[in-house]
Amino acid sequence: MELGKIISFLLVSAIVIGVPGPNVVLIVATTLASGKRRGLQTIVGTTLAMIIQLATAALGTAMFLAALSQGLI
Repeated sequence: MELGKIISFLLVSAIVIGVPGPNVVLIVATTLASGKRRGLQTIVGTTLAMIIQLATAALGTAMFLAALSQGLI
């Protein structure tokens, strides 16, 4: 692999890692606008939403793999 491609990859990776996601932006904006208590409530809400999303994805994946192993798909 060429050195230029490796450097480009590392630069893009660093930018993607360094940019905060939408949850972080929401938490910071809510905290600055409404205070520490609302910010903590936003953290709890976004965390619960991520847990529900992860559980749903895991359940769906498990059901898909179970159906696949039985030859239903």
